Amino acid sequence: MAKFEIGDWVKITPVPDTKSDVWTSEHNKFCDKIGKIQDINEEYDDIILMRVTVDFRYKQDRISGEKTVWFEDKHLIKSSQWESDRIKFLNKKFEEYQQFEQTVKRKRDEILKQVFSDPYEEYREARKAMDEIMQQEERNMQGWLFGDDWYMTDYLDDSDIS
Repeated sequence: MAKFEIGDWVKITPVPDTKSDVWTSEHNKFCDKIGKIQDINEEYDDIILMRVTVDFRYKQDRISGEKTVWFEDKHLIKSSQWESDRIKFLNKKFEEYQQFEQTVKRKRDEILKQVFSDPYEEYREARKAMDEIMQQEERNMQGWLFGDDWYMTDYLDDSDIS
């Protein structure tokens, strides 16, 4: 078994250890992540506990920021800062790639919409809206007579004859 020291870079086991007394559901988020040993607790006779800090920076991780949890030494594998930096770089490039793909998809959809859509559809919709407005105005003007720049009703109310 490897000898761990404070400041060593370690990779956490990729599979949760459900038989361990120390392992909880909180530990599942750390599976297959690389972190740095912050503290070692050797008070117990049968296990050595190590506090590992993992930096969750990227969107694929459901949490972000530095998180620290205690692990048994059997859950850790020696690693390096280079490996941690490599994974962070790959995560960053993957996010950039996803943004690029979203942009390409959006622009492709716009081009296809221009190519395959009816160019007169907007004109028809505008014409239909104008026709509805004209019909509404005709209904509002029923009962009115039109003269040169004036309107009047074609009937007289009894209240007007006084």
